[in-house]
Amino acid sequence: MAEASPSQRAQQDYRNLAADRIKELSSANENVPQVLRSAATALSSLTNSPIIDQTSPSPNPTDSTSLRKLVFERNVQTFFTLITQTKEKLHDQINALEASNVIPSEQLKFVSATIAPPGQGGPAPEAKLQNPEASMTNGGMGDLDIGILNARAGILRQEMDGELLGRVRGVLEELVKGMDEDRTMVDG
Repeated sequence: MAEASPSQRAQQDYRNLAADRIKELSSANENVPQVLRSAATALSSLTNSPIIDQTSPSPNPTDSTSLRKLVFERNVQTFFTLITQTKEKLHDQINALEASNVIPSEQLKFVSATIAPPGQGGPAPEAKLQNPEASMTNGGMGDLDIGILNARAGILRQEMDGELLGRVRGVLEELVKGMDEDRTMVDG
């Protein structure tokens, strides 16, 4: 059997690494439904009509303040435990990918290799690298004024509020007319 070339071995190693990382991320993903369920149950226990806790000790729990408090505390604890576990798994994955040189350990700052030509001749022997962010204004948005967009959103919101109030007024007037007609039929 022929021996694999270095590029084939590297590709196989990368595939194995990717498969391992995907399995680990999949196991972290399994916590998400439990996180959502515990958050929903905890928040629901604070309402007037809480959802039934699937992990309740009795099949038909009585609705009491102490039981709601217990359900809330248990689900909040579960929520934070699962969030912490998921965070740790994701950090482990990031560290493993950095150690394998799949992702950089530091954020790269790209600098364009623009060469400043000296006059008509070719490139200068001591070409200077220019930072493209040096000429950037307003965080890369140029002359865009966010205040104008916010003002437009406020005007649109006022117009929509007025339209909504008009619709509500129309529905209420129809209800009042219907009630008056019902009274006339009863009295007449």
